[in-house]
Amino acid sequence: MPGLRFTAAVLMFVAMGVLSAAPPAAPEELSLPAKLRGQITIVNAEVDPRTEAGRTAVGEMLGLKKPPGVGITGMEPRVKFPTGSAQVTIEIRRWTLEEEKDALHAAIDSGGVAAVIKATKKLTTLGDVHVGGERVAIRAASTWMTDSAQHIRLVFSSRLVTTNPDPMAQTTRALDILDLTLPHGEPYGTGSLVTATQVEYKDPGLIDAVSYAIDSATQPIDKVERLPSEAAADKPRQH
Repeated sequence: MPGLRFTAAVLMFVAMGVLSAAPPAAPEELSLPAKLRGQITIVNAEVDPRTEAGRTAVGEMLGLKKPPGVGITGMEPRVKFPTGSAQVTIEIRRWTLEEEKDALHAAIDSGGVAAVIKATKKLTTLGDVHVGGERVAIRAASTWMTDSAQHIRLVFSSRLVTTNPDPMAQTTRALDILDLTLPHGEPYGTGSLVTATQVEYKDPGLIDAVSYAIDSATQPIDKVERLPSEAAADKPRQH
């Protein structure tokens, strides 16, 4: 029965391949305090279909002071990204506590983004993000695990990036939401940054964007890597 022998051989080969395949990487949860680094690509808002009406120039950082004698309209930006990217360093000291989640949930229900921004001012800063020479405080931080990766969501009460050519310009009240994905067993992860003018609260205690600022775009983040903690860096090597 050549046909049966051939089928048995194929099945044996497949079974051996399954048995010899590498097992899935074990979950590798980020220990706090943690430090991450990545590369953010500055995307022009006009290429984002959600913000098609906002025909604005390449991204500039907020928080800049207006140069003396220069008008708001048509001013020359002080921070430029000739390569269209910038390095981002993220420091997370702890995750949002349950009572803090409840306070943010109540703020969303009572007054939306404006109420959330006000509520975050009463909460302890959970870490910082450094980008383009600016430091922005993390106001909410949540994480959850899947079989393939650890996911992190960070919320800020001010803008990290704006594509408005006038760095002093502000849209209506907005929250920046930064998502990170750290695959188990991989050296690099990915992320994205959005600016929301309307948010909602979803399980497990996550703030989700509903609508987006008109002068914003989704900013992708690549090469997200874990950096050694200061404690680990200071620990002497064993020989």
